Amino acid sequence: MKKNIVPRIVLCLLFGAGLFPLLFGQAETYRGNVIDAAGNRYTLTDLTISGTTRVHCILQDTFFTVGFDRLRSVTFTPENTESPFQGYVRANLVTTGGTQTALYVNRENYVVQGVEENLGVKIRIPFTEVQTLEVLPPEQAQPGAS
Repeated sequence: MKKNIVPRIVLCLLFGAGLFPLLFGQAETYRGNVIDAAGNRYTLTDLTISGTTRVHCILQDTFFTVGFDRLRSVTFTPENTESPFQGYVRANLVTTGGTQTALYVNRENYVVQGVEENLGVKIRIPFTEVQTLEVLPPEQAQPGAS
């Protein structure tokens, strides 16, 4: 008997695109600090990268994503060494557990966006202009949290 695989495919696509939590009201909001190439520092609420909460990475020749729930920071190396894969640039990634890994992160055609905390305006910074992206831990995610 054939099973209808369409619902499974749809769920896979929703999870893969990061849309499932958005559609069903389970989306986590993040707060973080962004330092751009000019050294300007912005604290953003509702932090996303082109509407998602993850970064796309390559380690050796394995492609994967790291969600903001596991990401502490990503800092691009000064030399911005290009990988053999277009759009991926050398970076140091630190997880919430404190593990630091040198790998490649895709930042071509992505935009870091959020609401600037002090002014309350939504800003968009091309990911190619970001030097460091720091995702704040949940206990620091709410302004005024102790």
